[in-house]
Amino acid sequence: MKTITKQMAEFAAEISFKDIPDHVKYMASNLILDTIGCMFSGSIADGISEMVDYVSEFDSSRDAGVFGYTNKLSIHNAALVNSAAAHARDYDDTHDEAVNHASVTTLPPLIALSQYFSRDGGGQSKPINGESFLTAFCVALEIANRVSLAFIPYLSVGWLPTTLSGPFGSACGNAKLLGLSSGAIQKAIGFAYTQIHGNRQALIEGTLAKRIQPAFSAVAGIHAAFLAKANLSSPMEVFTGDYGIANLYTQGNIDPHRLTDNLGAVWETGKISIKPYPSCRCTHPVIDAALSLKSSEQIDYRDIVQGRILLPPASMGQIGQDFSLGHNPTVDAQFNAQYTAALSFIKGKPEISDFDAKSIIGKTEIIKLAKLFSVEEFDKNNRGLSPIEMQVELNNGKVCNIRIEHVTGSEDKPVSRELLIEKFRENLNMTSISTGKIDRVLHLLQSISDSEDVGTVFGLIQKESGI
Repeated sequence: MKTITKQMAEFAAEISFKDIPDHVKYMASNLILDTIGCMFSGSIADGISEMVDYVSEFDSSRDAGVFGYTNKLSIHNAALVNSAAAHARDYDDTHDEAVNHASVTTLPPLIALSQYFSRDGGGQSKPINGESFLTAFCVALEIANRVSLAFIPYLSVGWLPTTLSGPFGSACGNAKLLGLSSGAIQKAIGFAYTQIHGNRQALIEGTLAKRIQPAFSAVAGIHAAFLAKANLSSPMEVFTGDYGIANLYTQGNIDPHRLTDNLGAVWETGKISIKPYPSCRCTHPVIDAALSLKSSEQIDYRDIVQGRILLPPASMGQIGQDFSLGHNPTVDAQFNAQYTAALSFIKGKPEISDFDAKSIIGKTEIIKLAKLFSVEEFDKNNRGLSPIEMQVELNNGKVCNIRIEHVTGSEDKPVSRELLIEKFRENLNMTSISTGKIDRVLHLLQSISDSEDVGTVFGLIQKESGI
């Protein structure tokens, strides 16, 4: 009987572009566009320029670029910065069931590797074409999300699922791009396990380290793939071994079917949600509820006397606390049901600028309205982020109720291509890039799958918009 690791490695090694369903390839293309947009807006977020300065001081490589900058760095450092930037605004995609941000841990290293192998890079191999790149990205996403799905029901809430599963997805995607055999990919999976990490302490303290944690996973996958390429040995029984993930992290619990059943036939990538709002995914049904009530009931926020938000347990643990301003107002607001509900009733659809720290501190009306909402847990056996319920009482005595089952951006209620491009423009408008340059970047990205050298395309995008 094949081990889990062997089955995953064989899938990664053997899958080809033609084997991947069209809807999965379409989603992957959308996720590339979406994630690069997040990299641009994140490039000017707090902490990112400091990261660029730090790695540039010790890095004289010219292998790969950073979106939003002219710097060229080693593949490791370029992936590190681009991953942190992509996650910085909390606008990056999420697999809702897996509670996983797979693109930020898998796409940046693939971009860096493709630049290394491009005609303009320092590698000795032939350039990576669009089909090979998309195939590797689909492999990476699938592995990362399946690993998270196998363990998420049993993980302590203190774990950060993205950083637990990210090294595996990154390792397999990078190994696929390097053309490694299934035996070598097994070793890459083993090296990924030796580097897994991640806890929520940085999140609950509202620190910038939270946005950097997935970047460590992205880089771990690069190390894993190249150590495997060098034919070094690594552990094989990483999921069910004596000290594998199950026994070490989840009291022996694992759902192995989520890891390997119908691998290559049923794709989790099609279930990834593209975020419509730049805040914790758990706040999105709350925002949907507020926007829907505001529109359907023609609610003026000044007429609200009190509100009540009912959340499932997982969301309650992330966004159910009473709103208060700490030393990082952006995180305080992005991870709070009361604040995002109040913001939506007063302003409408949240945008990146609404979560700027100085903006939040000055929004006294939003803070005042947020404190009129209570938050309670319900549906205690539900492990998802929906349904949620909201009740609003107005000063004329009217009580308005709503229940949100399907969240905007999900497989059941997907973001349209038009809205995705609108979001991309919003992200790039945060920088100093002109409208004409944004149009050129969009054109370049929309032809990725047909490119003979994707690394050069990514380099052109970075050169077009570097600061």
